[in-house]
Amino acid sequence: MRHDRLVLILLWRELVAGLRATRRRDLAWIALGGGGLLAYAIADIVVALHAAGPKLRHDQLLWMLGLPVAFAALGWLAGNAMSRLCLSRAFAPFLKALPLASAERRRMAAVGAFALGLPLTLMIATAVGFACAVIGKPLAPAWGLGAATLFALSFGTAGLSNMAVPF
Repeated sequence: MRHDRLVLILLWRELVAGLRATRRRDLAWIALGGGGLLAYAIADIVVALHAAGPKLRHDQLLWMLGLPVAFAALGWLAGNAMSRLCLSRAFAPFLKALPLASAERRRMAAVGAFALGLPLTLMIATAVGFACAVIGKPLAPAWGLGAATLFALSFGTAGLSNMAVPF
């Protein structure tokens, strides 16, 4: 429908307004500091994974139970948070003037939540695939795809369960 992207537009405008309200110097420090911390964290993780590679490669309990449960829980938490955020925008007080039914507002929120969930799922697949490649796990892309599938299923389940509950 024509209102499906309204929640995404509202979230984008809030982000842009927040960035415009921040001074350029502060934005530069946030970008440089955040970039430096991210680079340090990635390097630290790669070194730690490389050092613990043989142990991690052969830990069957971790691969068959620990990681699937962790990615399912992470997907549930992220799906819950994103769907609540999108529902709050779809039912914002200033949108009461629009002649939209509750079902249409929930549909807008669902479109917004799933549009925000796709990049998260791709990041999970990439991160797990690279981590498996670093430790030398066979079929690293398949492990990344499996983790992303578990994340996406639990993300979608949490999102749909929140959309069904009255707001």
